[in-house]
Amino acid sequence: MNPGVDPLLRSQIEDAVGHRLVDWSPRHGGLTHAVTGVAVLESGDSVFVKTATNDDSAVEIRNEIAFLDAIDAPYLPRRLGTVRGTRPALILEDLSHGHWPEPYPDDLSMLEEVLAAIRATSIPVELDLPALEGPRSDMYSSIVANASAAAPPLAEWVANHREVIVTAATHESGDTLVHGDLWYSNVCFLPDRVVVVDWSHARRGSPWFDASTIGIDLVIAGRRPLPMEEGAAWAADHLVWTLWGLAEGPWPGIADVSRWRLDNLELVDGAAWWIAHDLGLPEPPVLTDRSPGWR
Repeated sequence: MNPGVDPLLRSQIEDAVGHRLVDWSPRHGGLTHAVTGVAVLESGDSVFVKTATNDDSAVEIRNEIAFLDAIDAPYLPRRLGTVRGTRPALILEDLSHGHWPEPYPDDLSMLEEVLAAIRATSIPVELDLPALEGPRSDMYSSIVANASAAAPPLAEWVANHREVIVTAATHESGDTLVHGDLWYSNVCFLPDRVVVVDWSHARRGSPWFDASTIGIDLVIAGRRPLPMEEGAAWAADHLVWTLWGLAEGPWPGIADVSRWRLDNLELVDGAAWWIAHDLGLPEPPVLTDRSPGWR
């Protein structure tokens, strides 16, 4: 047995799945304080486990449990057990064998089908999802100041094209199921299906929000976004929101601040390039080591 596994967590996993745990491999990569890992059971099967360590991660895991209680769909990870209480945990199918971007596979047809399936999912009445919030008016008005504070190399480009960017930005409302945090780290490609994980930030909102975050991901990776409505408008929204967030700093639930900052700077790179391409603006300075945009 890996000595790093918490004895309480071990007993919770064993009680939930009905098998003795014989090995534990921690997994890293998330931004929150939740503990994640792969548990090998005496049956020979392995399961993925995510458990809370503080109040913030407990809220997120409870949100995800409530979501999985209410919705059953092929694009969701199979739930194998749940631990409730003050230290909640989720036990899910082990997707370690799947393909996790990056890179994204050449054929994205299954991903397009999953995005369409998410948009078409009926939200049960008992699942009280909050509305997806768009940028506030102060985020638009302070975009140049936020760029100067959080991404100085981009500040002049933002200042020169502020009116075009702000005019283009539009946060379309809606009542569709939205993942709300759909980036490469939450998408797993299997031979027969695409699985979307981490539903703690699920919302009601525009049917195109998730397509826009995936689109920015693809632009960061040098790929064209999937077909969607008003791509540049969504990219402008993300740029406004992310520059404000970078200037404000991470919220308390973020465990890896350096990773959080890099992820957001990459998002700014992808959004700015997408805006420039679609609106005919000069290419913006690049803030990270990535080469965003399709050539």
